Amino acid sequence: MVSGRARTFVAAAIALAGCQGRTVPRPGAGGAGSAGSASAGAAGGGGEGTATGGTGGLATAGSAGQGVAAQGGAGQGAAGQTAAAGAGMAGDGSSGASGSAGSGWTTTIPNPSDREKELLAPLGTDDATIDAATGPDLTALAEPIGLARGYAMCRCTFTPNMPGDGFVEDCASAETGLYFLSTPDRKRCIEEEMTREPGVTEYVRCVLKWTRDDGRLWQEQCMETAMGHMGAPWTCAPPPDVAALVEGCLFVTYCADGTRGTGQRCDQVFDCTDQSDELGCFDVTGRDWFWCDGELVSPPDVCRYGTCGIDKEPPVCAAGQTEAYLCNSGGTVPVDEVCDRAFDCEDGSDERYCVK
Repeated sequence: MVSGRARTFVAAAIALAGCQGRTVPRPGAGGAGSAGSASAGAAGGGGEGTATGGTGGLATAGSAGQGVAAQGGAGQGAAGQTAAAGAGMAGDGSSGASGSAGSGWTTTIPNPSDREKELLAPLGTDDATIDAATGPDLTALAEPIGLARGYAMCRCTFTPNMPGDGFVEDCASAETGLYFLSTPDRKRCIEEEMTREPGVTEYVRCVLKWTRDDGRLWQEQCMETAMGHMGAPWTCAPPPDVAALVEGCLFVTYCADGTRGTGQRCDQVFDCTDQSDELGCFDVTGRDWFWCDGELVSPPDVCRYGTCGIDKEPPVCAAGQTEAYLCNSGGTVPVDEVCDRAFDCEDGSDERYCVK
């Protein structure tokens, strides 16, 4: 299994060749924060800034209170980095609050569509939001942040030679980098382990921040002329006990009775005593398994290996034919159409031995 991080460096090589010749101005210092509300009191928060490139420039004075520099979530706002800015510090409070630096992260992708803005918006999630979330609320942040990172990666890699409609979004779903939360069972396992070991929560938070930062860099670095994706620094090295728990969640499946089986759902191996881990696999693999006298077989292989299809009564495979499935009513259908939950044989016998 190739990790999302490994795929990042493979894609980076493609991006270096495919993203040449496109220059996007690097973001400058964030704009000034607007005036704070006089009713805010001694520590009132300044209004939202109007930065258009980076976030978190030096805040200028509010209408009365004197502003100070705001610190960005991933770097000093004054540097103009694409990072979510923290709130401006309180002013003197005599008649108003200081203005705060702009907190609106903006995409550097040129001419983004409304849909792209929506997909990339989670890259503006700040550290405070991630740090405040726990349990299911924390894992709920993972999908949109991971999808945003994947979209930034795929959009940049293939620009300007964009593939057909839907390709980039499909690519984005595959390149979230959050492999340990990629299935319902893995996500459930991680949430359970977070209740037992606080270190798992901290690791998830770290990885979400890295994923967010890497998504931002995909836009900034890969869109620059003659510059490939360098990647956000990886600092999420968990202690051995936490690493073991996270790794263990990659190979967990939940049985119908709520117990854990050791293995993966829909891998053609019964890991649960009630065999529930191999039921309903159409929703996972796009087809059900073919029951071959105690063995689960992928439908396209029914007539390719062994004698299962010939030994059935009546036979469902003809000797020497590996691509044709014999219907009980006569005639054949392509073996690839077996167990797809559609009656391709007139009598529906292509679904007869399918485990649902």
